Amino acid sequence: MELNKTEFAGDILINGADGMGNIVIEDGLVKDCRNFSTAVYLSLFGGNARDDAGRDNETWWGNLIPGTKKNEKLVSSFYAIVSGFPINSNNIKRAARAAKDDLSWMIEEGIADEIDASIHAISIRQVQLTIRVSKSGNDILKDTYGFQWQSALQ
Repeated sequence: MELNKTEFAGDILINGADGMGNIVIEDGLVKDCRNFSTAVYLSLFGGNARDDAGRDNETWWGNLIPGTKKNEKLVSSFYAIVSGFPINSNNIKRAARAAKDDLSWMIEEGIADEIDASIHAISIRQVQLTIRVSKSGNDILKDTYGFQWQSALQ
């Protein structure tokens, strides 16, 4: 079976809507991902929270596997910002830019031609991130993640 660039079946399906990143089980079986939602979730929330620049001593261990291509590495600058900086309007803007940067591999790979990321504060601790990925004017993915801004919990 040949898949086109808008149908992806290489990951397990992770539901990140509750901010937890749970593996989806259906009828007792792990469900596979038929779009890019798991890849997007891992790009944003994977990696290592202390790594915002791809440094070898702070990076996620999977980035150090020999032969790992640059576009396959998880840095998650977005997660580094929301877990390490106070919640304020400037850092919310920084986090939105970081989310777009973390997902830029989708444009580089020809999967998408536009990525939009918007963040709205719901409370003094909780935010909502909306990601929209489109190709040729059509949405190929739109997900919303509600989660606690980690440094607001301290």
